[in-house]
Amino acid sequence: MSMSLKERLKDYIKSQSITIKDFERSLGMSNGYVNSISKGLGDEYMTRLIEKYPTLNIPWLLTGEGDMLIGDTNVSGNHSLGVNNGSVTHSFNSQLESSFLKAFEASQTQLTTTLAQLSTSQTQLINSQSQTTALIEQLAKSQQQISELINLLKDK
Repeated sequence: MSMSLKERLKDYIKSQSITIKDFERSLGMSNGYVNSISKGLGDEYMTRLIEKYPTLNIPWLLTGEGDMLIGDTNVSGNHSLGVNNGSVTHSFNSQLESSFLKAFEASQTQLTTTLAQLSTSQTQLINSQSQTTALIEQLAKSQQQISELINLLKDK
């Protein structure tokens, strides 16, 4: 079983001989953020991570593939990282791009399914609203008939 992003991040932190608390503080994370990671890091934290910890191999962190640590700017041509005037650039290999594309396509499929479910729910809601309106109109007619019957009975 492969390690999760959270487990790989904890391994990296341990390899740097710092505490999770110090790591979180260095990136402006709230206390306990690392232990609460379930899916991934936000863009802001990822950018800070790349800037403050340039030896961390980001493709390894995201996928578990490759080595944990990289040199200052290059890893065997698979991942280059440059920090120039505060701007961070990434160049991922085609295998990593492919895995991101697959994840994106899976997310897109899930979104399409969710939208279809929402559309079905919306149709059901509209039908329920129509039925409710019809029942309210029928109830109003029944109340009118009851009022007319009561008036007839009073007149006799």
